[in-house]
Amino acid sequence: MRRVAAKADAFQLLARHTNPGRLLSIGCYDGVELLLAERNGWNPEGYDVDRATMNLLREQVDFPIYSGDFFELGIPSDTYDCVCMDQVLEHPKNPQDYLNEVWRILRPGGVLYIGCPNIKSLSNRFKTVLGKWHLKKRRGKHYDMFHHLFFYDPRTLTRILETYIGFQIIVAQGDPIIGLKTQTIGASA
Repeated sequence: MRRVAAKADAFQLLARHTNPGRLLSIGCYDGVELLLAERNGWNPEGYDVDRATMNLLREQVDFPIYSGDFFELGIPSDTYDCVCMDQVLEHPKNPQDYLNEVWRILRPGGVLYIGCPNIKSLSNRFKTVLGKWHLKKRRGKHYDMFHHLFFYDPRTLTRILETYIGFQIIVAQGDPIIGLKTQTIGASA
């Protein structure tokens, strides 16, 4: 329920800054984001590296679903009005390559939504202190280091998107409800 509510909040944030159009959800997993996108007026498409999960999802939805190597999908330039990367950017070994590809497939003025753990959130800082004081069973567990390769905060992510990719940042904030997730919306030039 909390995950669905957080994704619904993301679409409310998007609605304040852009109009629905063609949307690609990178890391769409079980399709919840795709269903919410459709309910909010978008024409959704999904991508995830997990072929088996995407094969199951294809049987459940009427949206285009892609899997495999993202860089070999052959998506034409200027295809999407919005790309969502919610809980994705912290996982790949090459996040800048993903961001560059997103820049290429977004239409001019298109919007990128990123949601990722906020390394400087009050929650993360509190858990770190508890770990240092040995008040947690496993110190550092909250960093999820087995599959999170990169850690961001709103300021750092903004700088990366503007300086290295070319996005104009519209919104960069922590999650207004629980303070755990960095939410960033950037528009292409």
